[in-house]
Amino acid sequence: MLRSAIFGTAAVLGQSRTTVKEFEFGRISLGSGFQSVRGFELENDFITCTVLSYGVTFQKILVRDRTSIFDDVLMGFDNIDDYLKNNDYVGGLLGRYANRIGGASFTLYGQTYNLNPTSWDTNHIHGGTFGFDKVVWAGNVLTNGVEFFHSSPDGDEGYPGKLDTIVTIRLDGHEIDVTYESRTDKPTHVNLSHHWFFNMNGHMNWGLVDDLKLIVPSEDYLETDEENIPTGRVLPVSRSPFDLREGHFLTQGLLESVPGGHGIDICYAFPEDGKLKQMAVLAAPYTGRLLELKSTNPGLQVYTANWVPDTVGKYNIPYGKHTAVALEPQFWPDSPNHAQFPSTLLLPGQYYKQQTKMAFYRI
Repeated sequence: MLRSAIFGTAAVLGQSRTTVKEFEFGRISLGSGFQSVRGFELENDFITCTVLSYGVTFQKILVRDRTSIFDDVLMGFDNIDDYLKNNDYVGGLLGRYANRIGGASFTLYGQTYNLNPTSWDTNHIHGGTFGFDKVVWAGNVLTNGVEFFHSSPDGDEGYPGKLDTIVTIRLDGHEIDVTYESRTDKPTHVNLSHHWFFNMNGHMNWGLVDDLKLIVPSEDYLETDEENIPTGRVLPVSRSPFDLREGHFLTQGLLESVPGGHGIDICYAFPEDGKLKQMAVLAAPYTGRLLELKSTNPGLQVYTANWVPDTVGKYNIPYGKHTAVALEPQFWPDSPNHAQFPSTLLLPGQYYKQQTKMAFYRI
């Protein structure tokens, strides 16, 4: 396994019973009243994870370092007002379509569908102006986790078909398991993911990602144009700054060597085999925390927070450019407009299901 080959043997954590607590995280004003935003805290001896009904947002993930100190490795906010003001999808569920659809449109069976462009772009990004990250989902406590449900109506953000979606999150030992499931009543496109921003040093040592080491065992990446829309070409990572197969520290030198000089923001290509496969390993040698990310998806968007503005996050810690790494398992961006890409088309009677696992270790 790449993790052990590069970082040495990781401490495999044992099993522990998971408890789930529901609480009110905040309230959203609806003009004539308020809507409660629920928080669901999943906890065992190794991980404490809080997920919100607002956007199925991961609000925190606390894991131990090599000295057993718990710290939060996920970018986020302490209150609902800060989430409502933020435009960086921090920790949120991306849908109906994660990433970009060029020109905010696609053609399906001869009919062109015009989607809502994102407020700051002419393209459709992460589901549009009011994507799944901005919806208050119905939550239901499970034995070792929580499930969320949302029914997106026909025409929502321009998409055809009613889309019913369940997202199930379970905590089992040292792993967080996220499963995405959808059904539709009309042909439509679906691509769900989460916009997790990680810094494995934790908030006690939050800062630039220079001392984080990232492995992405992919041979290829998607070439993009100046608007970050795929050109249709799939290029080898070999001899490029995107070659992370053997692991690389995310130094400013590396990030500045990427075309444009801003940092990494690309989709890595993986086999479309439906199997759970390793997509990334992110480690902080200083604190001894390591994340291994696996998914059934055929793509992984890696984004080094190139455009995250200076802001104050949880625990009054400052966030900003290059202070976290977003790892987003998903289908390829703009697939509806590229017939040769893995298909995101979902038909009535079919069943969309993808799974992502986050495993946390100590090194």
